[in-house]
Amino acid sequence: MNRPSLAQALVALYNQGGPYTAAVLGNLYTDDIRFTDPAHTVVGIDALASYLNHQYASVTACTFTATSEWACGDTLFLQWDMVLRHPRLAGGNRITVNGLSQLQCHSCADGQTRIALHRDYFDLGQLLYENVPLLGSATRWLKQRLQA
Repeated sequence: MNRPSLAQALVALYNQGGPYTAAVLGNLYTDDIRFTDPAHTVVGIDALASYLNHQYASVTACTFTATSEWACGDTLFLQWDMVLRHPRLAGGNRITVNGLSQLQCHSCADGQTRIALHRDYFDLGQLLYENVPLLGSATRWLKQRLQA
């Protein structure tokens, strides 16, 4: 799989939702995948499947839209927008989070290209802090004060 189609397949995988299994994830990730986001790091395809299933267990809707992508050597960068609904965030309303994934690609013995490192960059405040009762109000107030 070439890098652009790998990015498209990754977006499709996350848009179809779980349950995530090592077999499903193994089509795109190496067995020793290192996945990092602003809150967690997991290593290994089984750990990634468990992490994703846990993170999305209470999500009522989640879609990703790739907004741009570019490659530099073996690294693919994928810019995206995630729109999600979670009953305990923003009163269950839609939340949009902008992010960037750094995907280190690896040619495997079977001739396929898979992701060996997946690092997500996004504002955890945009996802979480701004959308939790009380904490959200304080976070939004602080951001407004910093912009003034």
